[in-house]
Amino acid sequence: MYANPLFSVVVLNHNKKEKVLRCLESVLKLSWRPIEILCVDNASQDGSPEAIRTRFGESVRIIERNENSVTQARNQGFLAARGVYILSLDNDMLLPDSNLLEKAHSLFTEHERVGILTAKVTSPEEPDQFQSEHWWHPFERDTHQDRSFFTDYFPEAAVFLRRSAIEETGGYDEAYFMGFEQADLSIRMARIGWKILYSPSLVCIEDDTRAEFVSKRHPIHYYNIRNKLWTAWKHYPLFEAIGFGAARSGVSLLRGFRHGYPDLILKGIFHGLFPPETIRRQRSPLNSKERERVRSARKGEVLHP
Repeated sequence: MYANPLFSVVVLNHNKKEKVLRCLESVLKLSWRPIEILCVDNASQDGSPEAIRTRFGESVRIIERNENSVTQARNQGFLAARGVYILSLDNDMLLPDSNLLEKAHSLFTEHERVGILTAKVTSPEEPDQFQSEHWWHPFERDTHQDRSFFTDYFPEAAVFLRRSAIEETGGYDEAYFMGFEQADLSIRMARIGWKILYSPSLVCIEDDTRAEFVSKRHPIHYYNIRNKLWTAWKHYPLFEAIGFGAARSGVSLLRGFRHGYPDLILKGIFHGLFPPETIRRQRSPLNSKERERVRSARKGEVLHP
C-alpha cells in the first residue's frame, strides 16, 4: 500500500510510433509510486498501438480513438485517468529527471490553489535553455526562465494538472480541436480562482521541432485565428471582444498574405465571427472580480524575487 497519492501520466499520440515509444520509455523511468500510464492514440495508421502493446504490455493502458482531435483526446485521457494529479504529455516529450513527479507533488502540496504546473520545456541540443517558441509568459525569457512565477500561460506539450481543477473547469473546450485551447482554459481557471505556476525545476525535453506547425499550409493557422475569436466572444465584454478580434485578425491576415496562406486566415476569421451554437451559448463576459483575476494572471508574479 502506497502512502502517496496516485499520479497519472497521459500521453497523446498520432502517427508518431518511434517518438511515442521513446516518450513512454522515459515515463517508465520515473520513480514516483503509485503511477498509472495511459496513451491516448488519435487514430494512428502507423501501428503505434500495436508497437506500444508489444513493447510495454500492461504497463501502459492504451485508449484507441477512431478520429483525430487534440482537445477531445486530452479530455478523454483526463476522464480515464484515476490520479489525483495528471501529467499530460505530447508524444515527443522526454523526461530527464526521474524525480519529476516528486517535485510536482511538492509544489501542488505547497500551493493549494495552483491548478496547473507548467514546465521548463527544453531541447536535446540546449537542455538548459527554455525553447523560445514555447515562451509566452509575462516575463522575459532570459531573465526569468530559471525563476518560479505565477503566469497565465502553459505549453500543452508538457503540463501538470490537479484533477479537482480540471473537474471544476471541464478541461479543454473540445470545439477548439487544437490551437489556443490553453488560453481559453487559462482564462476559465483564473475566473474561478485557480492559478498557474511555472517552475524551472520541472524540466521536460521536446525531442522534435515545430517546423511542421509553421509550414505555410498547416491548418493550425486557421484554427489559431478562429479560436482566438471564439475565446474573445466567450469571455470579453462586447467592445473589448471587438477590439481584440480586430487586432488579432489584422495581424494574422498580414502574416497570411506575407507567407502565402491568406485563405486559411480568412476562413478562420469567418468561422470565428460566426461560431457554432456550442460556442455562442458559452458567452459569459468577465465580471469585475473575474476580470481582476485574469489581469493578475496575465501580469504574472515572481514567487521568489
